[in-house]
Amino acid sequence: MKKVLLIALGVLLLIAVYNMFTPAPSAEPDHVSLGQLMDTIRAQPHQVKWLRIRDTSWRGQWADGRRFRTNGPKLDGALLKELAGIPLELDDTDDFTALLIGTWLPLLLLLGLFFWFMRRVSKAQRSGLGARVVQLEAELALLKSQSSRIYP
Repeated sequence: MKKVLLIALGVLLLIAVYNMFTPAPSAEPDHVSLGQLMDTIRAQPHQVKWLRIRDTSWRGQWADGRRFRTNGPKLDGALLKELAGIPLELDDTDDFTALLIGTWLPLLLLLGLFFWFMRRVSKAQRSGLGARVVQLEAELALLKSQSSRIYP
């Protein structure tokens, strides 16, 4: 059972490390100016399929499927009234969770695995073959010291 859990942990760790260093295959959205976006929303609000606002980063999709991005102000009441006809996603999640899972969790798992292996090696040396080797070395050193006393 321990072997299966250890293998599963190793596989998950490898997947996490691989995902950490592999860039996401996504097409970069077009950059539009905030003025152009607001003009389009005022003139033809049906042209904007959806809009996701996260702090000052705005991302969305045109009705024809192309994606866009822009930087805008934080939302207030007047701006929210202008965007009333468009499906909005207000994303106020913190990046701390993504940082914790994507960066710190694999690092802590590697560190924990390192200490776990070191403890196992230490126990094996104290109780198993390592202890016998140390005992044999001590006996050989004792024999050498005794033989040097007999034959100067």
